[in-house]
Amino acid sequence: LPGHTWCGAAYRVRELGLLCVGDYLSVIEFPFVYMSTAAYRATLAAQSDSLEHDPVEHVAPGHGRALGVQEALKIAAEDLGYLHALKGAVRSALAGGASREQAVAAGAAVEVPRGAGDDDGRLRQDNAEQQLTELAPAA
Repeated sequence: LPGHTWCGAAYRVRELGLLCVGDYLSVIEFPFVYMSTAAYRATLAAQSDSLEHDPVEHVAPGHGRALGVQEALKIAAEDLGYLHALKGAVRSALAGGASREQAVAAGAAVEVPRGAGDDDGRLRQDNAEQQLTELAPAA
């Protein structure tokens, strides 16, 4: 499951109606992107598709409590919305002539779907920097 990191993993145990999703779909964190915002969005979309068309009884994220399918789908939609808004904010800032620093600030200002206990703003900044790198690689 690329996006959060290069080596994300998930697994399904059909006999238990269980889908373990690693570092995705957490009720206690917003998406932290260490690899690729595009890959993170694709992973969330694939997880949503799987949950909609081949549902399970329980979804177990790597952080936070287990979820039902509807709650997992809601979190996926919120996280996708955040990542799309992040991309839009950085892209819009760049299109308006913003500097790289201003584009990162615009991305970091995007509202996250839920807090994270250890976020002091740096995680949002990191996400914005990753998005900027994807949209406008440094020379």
